[in-house]
Amino acid sequence: MGLIYIILKYSIYFFFIFVWCFYHFCVDKMRIACLMDYSEINYKINKIYCDNHGIDLIVSSEEKMSVILRELERGDYDYLIWMNSNSHFYVDSPSILDFILDHEVDKYFFLSGADSSRIFHGFFIVKNGMKSIELLNSCNGELDRLENFQSHVCILEYGVLVHFEEELCLKNPYHIYGHPFVVHYGCDRIQSVKNSRKYYNSLSCL
Repeated sequence: MGLIYIILKYSIYFFFIFVWCFYHFCVDKMRIACLMDYSEINYKINKIYCDNHGIDLIVSSEEKMSVILRELERGDYDYLIWMNSNSHFYVDSPSILDFILDHEVDKYFFLSGADSSRIFHGFFIVKNGMKSIELLNSCNGELDRLENFQSHVCILEYGVLVHFEEELCLKNPYHIYGHPFVVHYGCDRIQSVKNSRKYYNSLSCL
């Protein structure tokens, strides 16, 4: 009995080691990066979220479309997230990777908005590939100007991906607290920094 117990014990042990190694070294993982304008305080907030969920955070002072197209052409990532400097993740939000996997459809962009005439360009997700590059070049980054807009863009209900700080989030089924993944401060820069700093300072109390 003692020998059988030892064999079973170590069989289970080595089985879990095998599963762990297979998952970390053999399974292709989704590669994703978040691109943002520089903002010291929002960088700190976004770094916490991105580190928690295996997302590379890239800060650039270049023009938005230039940095997005450059990273798409490099091909290092399956998806890119663009975020304006006056926006930040809620750090207690779940993984946006899971959200993307749940919504992987034959679309190239994920946007927030009420409809195709009222969309928010300050936060969006783009799927990598030659088609995405072609589409971005064709509209100079103004996605609502794309021909056959609805066939290329997945418009998410307002309050799922992002909301503005002065507006209550209606619902977000991906978050147990109800708020979206990202908050965008539509106020002036000074007030935006104050809002972000207030949120950042609140994290130390958690």
